[in-house]
Amino acid sequence: MDQLFKDGRRVALTPMQRNELILKTRIANQPILPIISILGKTYLDRGEYDLAIQKFTEVIRLDPKNALAYLFRGSTHRLKRDYDRANIADLNEAIRLGPNQEGLYNIRGLAYDDKGDHDRAIADYNEAIRLNPKYATAYSNRGGAYYSKGQFDRAITDYG
Repeated sequence: MDQLFKDGRRVALTPMQRNELILKTRIANQPILPIISILGKTYLDRGEYDLAIQKFTEVIRLDPKNALAYLFRGSTHRLKRDYDRANIADLNEAIRLGPNQEGLYNIRGLAYDDKGDHDRAIADYNEAIRLNPKYATAYSNRGGAYYSKGQFDRAITDYG
């Protein structure tokens, strides 16, 4: 499926076009959710955030309990600096669906930090650390939040 015939002529397809064609034709017995997820992740990696959000939204429509799709869509909004749109709501839903995953709390903490809500960010970093006391990234992020609040001694402790 690396080629397509159009108007009687052979047309080469890029990998992205090939994946889109597979998605659109919905080949029999082809698991569709992984393809959509891969497309979303590909668009995300390429910096095509709006297309990534569309794909993650499609995954959520087909599988509303897919915590990873909420995580990726929320994270993509964060990368767009669209902090208020769906970022926090998506991350809340990802946490609701996978409550014992420290990385989800850490990422939501970053989103709160981006909005300047350092107290909520610190609460999320604390939860990430409670779930995994060796999670160095959460300590570092919490230190940054303390620094932003002017609590330099606490920041130094976390950076230590």
